[in-house]
Amino acid sequence: MELARNLRSDKISHLDLAPVDEIPSTALVSDAWDLMQRQAVGCVLIRDSGVLKGIFTERDLIRKVLATGLSLETPITEVMTPDVVTMEDSQPIISAMREMENGGYRNLPILDPQGKTRGVLSMKQLVSYCIEHYPNSIYNYPPTPEPNSTPEGA
Repeated sequence: MELARNLRSDKISHLDLAPVDEIPSTALVSDAWDLMQRQAVGCVLIRDSGVLKGIFTERDLIRKVLATGLSLETPITEVMTPDVVTMEDSQPIISAMREMENGGYRNLPILDPQGKTRGVLSMKQLVSYCIEHYPNSIYNYPPTPEPNSTPEGA
Protein backbone atom coordinates (compact mmCIF):
# COMPACT_ATOMS: atom_id res chain seq x y z
CA MET A 1 0.00 0.00 0.00
CA GLU A 2 1.35 3.41 -0.98
CA LEU A 3 0.40 5.10 2.30
CA ALA A 4 2.38 2.64 4.43
CA ARG A 5 5.41 2.85 2.11
CA ASN A 6 5.43 6.65 2.16
CA LEU A 7 5.04 6.83 5.93
CA ARG A 8 8.24 4.80 6.12
CA SER A 9 10.13 6.89 3.54
CA ASP A 10 8.87 10.46 4.21
CA LYS A 11 10.79 12.22 6.95
CA ILE A 12 9.35 14.25 9.82
CA SER A 13 11.08 17.27 8.25
CA HIS A 14 8.48 17.13 5.43
CA LEU A 15 5.70 17.95 7.90
CA ASP A 16 4.47 21.41 8.76
CA LEU A 17 5.29 21.39 12.48
CA ALA A 18 3.61 23.66 14.98
CA PRO A 19 5.89 26.43 16.22
CA VAL A 20 7.45 25.77 19.58
CA ASP A 21 6.69 27.94 22.58
CA GLU A 22 9.09 27.81 25.49
CA ILE A 23 9.10 29.10 29.04
CA PRO A 24 11.74 28.98 31.78
CA SER A 25 11.43 26.57 34.71
CA THR A 26 10.83 29.57 36.99
CA ALA A 27 7.43 30.14 35.34
CA LEU A 28 4.08 29.42 36.95
CA VAL A 29 1.24 27.32 35.60
CA SER A 30 -0.66 30.54 34.87
CA ASP A 31 2.23 31.76 32.68
CA ALA A 32 2.19 28.54 30.68
CA TRP A 33 -1.59 28.56 30.31
CA ASP A 34 -1.65 32.21 29.22
CA LEU A 35 0.96 31.48 26.55
CA MET A 36 -0.90 28.38 25.36
CA GLN A 37 -4.12 30.35 25.02
CA ARG A 38 -2.49 33.31 23.23
CA GLN A 39 -0.67 31.06 20.76
CA ALA A 40 -3.55 28.53 20.42
CA VAL A 41 -1.23 25.59 21.11
CA GLY A 42 -1.66 22.46 23.19
CA CYS A 43 1.69 22.51 24.95
CA VAL A 44 4.75 24.53 25.92
CA LEU A 45 8.29 23.34 26.45
CA ILE A 46 10.21 24.18 29.61
CA ARG A 47 13.82 25.07 28.86
CA ASP A 48 16.69 26.45 30.97
CA SER A 49 20.02 27.55 29.50
CA GLY A 50 19.24 25.76 26.26
CA VAL A 51 18.44 22.47 28.01
CA LEU A 52 14.98 20.94 27.59
CA LYS A 53 13.66 20.28 31.12
CA GLY A 54 10.08 19.24 30.42
CA ILE A 55 6.81 19.73 28.62
CA PHE A 56 3.51 21.08 29.93
CA THR A 57 0.36 20.08 28.05
CA GLU A 58 -3.37 20.62 28.29
CA ARG A 59 -3.54 17.12 29.71
CA ASP A 60 -1.12 18.13 32.50
CA LEU A 61 -3.29 21.15 33.27
CA ILE A 62 -6.42 19.04 33.59
CA ARG A 63 -4.96 16.01 35.41
CA LYS A 64 -2.28 17.56 37.60
CA VAL A 65 -3.64 21.03 38.33
CA LEU A 66 -7.41 21.31 37.94
CA ALA A 67 -8.33 17.77 39.01
CA THR A 68 -6.20 18.01 42.15
CA GLY A 69 -7.24 21.54 43.10
CA LEU A 70 -3.79 23.09 42.70
CA SER A 71 -3.50 26.82 42.17
CA LEU A 72 -2.59 28.30 38.82
CA GLU A 73 0.23 29.96 40.75
CA THR A 74 1.90 26.57 41.22
CA PRO A 75 5.48 26.44 39.85
CA ILE A 76 5.50 24.77 36.44
CA THR A 77 8.25 22.37 37.57
CA GLU A 78 5.81 20.71 39.99
CA VAL A 79 3.34 19.71 37.28
CA MET A 80 5.33 19.49 34.03
CA THR A 81 6.23 16.17 32.47
CA PRO A 82 10.01 15.79 32.86
CA ASP A 83 12.27 13.59 30.74
CA VAL A 84 10.62 14.59 27.48
CA VAL A 85 10.72 12.11 24.62
CA THR A 86 11.93 13.83 21.45
CA MET A 87 12.70 12.77 17.89
CA GLU A 88 14.94 14.15 15.17
CA ASP A 89 13.32 15.57 12.07
CA SER A 90 15.41 13.21 9.90
CA GLN A 91 13.48 10.18 11.16
CA PRO A 92 10.58 8.63 9.20
CA ILE A 93 7.05 9.78 9.95
CA ILE A 94 6.05 6.23 10.87
CA SER A 95 8.61 6.30 13.73
CA ALA A 96 6.95 9.39 15.20
CA MET A 97 3.52 7.79 14.84
CA ARG A 98 4.68 4.66 16.64
CA GLU A 99 6.38 6.65 19.41
CA MET A 100 3.26 8.75 19.95
CA GLU A 101 1.00 5.69 19.95
CA ASN A 102 3.22 3.63 22.27
CA GLY A 103 3.80 6.48 24.70
CA GLY A 104 0.28 7.87 24.54
CA TYR A 105 1.63 11.27 23.48
CA ARG A 106 -0.43 13.90 21.71
CA ASN A 107 2.55 16.24 21.25
CA LEU A 108 6.11 15.27 20.40
CA PRO A 109 8.98 17.79 20.31
CA ILE A 110 11.03 17.49 17.13
CA LEU A 111 14.71 18.40 17.02
CA ASP A 112 16.95 19.30 14.10
CA PRO A 113 20.31 17.51 13.61
CA GLN A 114 22.02 20.08 15.87
CA GLY A 115 19.62 19.30 18.73
CA LYS A 116 17.66 22.56 18.49
CA THR A 117 13.89 22.33 18.81
CA ARG A 118 12.37 22.63 15.34
CA GLY A 119 8.75 22.40 16.43
CA VAL A 120 6.15 20.17 18.01
CA LEU A 121 4.42 17.36 16.14
CA SER A 122 0.79 16.82 17.12
CA MET A 123 -1.63 14.03 16.33
CA LYS A 124 -3.72 16.56 14.42
CA GLN A 125 -0.79 17.19 12.07
CA LEU A 126 -0.33 13.47 11.47
CA VAL A 127 -4.01 13.05 10.61
CA SER A 128 -3.85 16.12 8.32
CA TYR A 129 -0.80 14.64 6.56
CA CYS A 130 -2.60 11.38 5.89
CA ILE A 131 -5.75 13.08 4.64
CA GLU A 132 -3.88 15.60 2.49
CA HIS A 133 -1.60 13.09 0.80
CA TYR A 134 -3.88 10.08 0.63
CA PRO A 135 -7.51 11.25 0.45
CA ASN A 136 -8.61 8.22 -1.57
CA SER A 137 -7.23 5.85 1.04
CA ILE A 138 -8.92 7.79 3.84
CA TYR A 139 -12.24 8.89 2.35
CA ASN A 140 -13.12 5.75 0.39
CA TYR A 141 -13.66 3.35 3.26
CA PRO A 142 -17.07 1.71 3.05
CA PRO A 143 -19.71 3.13 5.37
CA THR A 144 -20.40 1.37 8.61
CA PRO A 145 -23.54 -0.70 8.10
CA GLU A 146 -26.47 -0.11 10.42
CA PRO A 147 -26.72 -2.76 13.12
CA ASN A 148 -29.38 -5.38 12.53
CA SER A 149 -32.28 -5.00 14.87
CA THR A 150 -35.05 -7.42 15.61
CA PRO A 151 -38.39 -6.44 17.05
CA GLU A 152 -38.69 -7.17 20.72
CA GLY A 153 -41.34 -9.61 21.92
CA ALA A 154 -41.85 -11.21 18.52
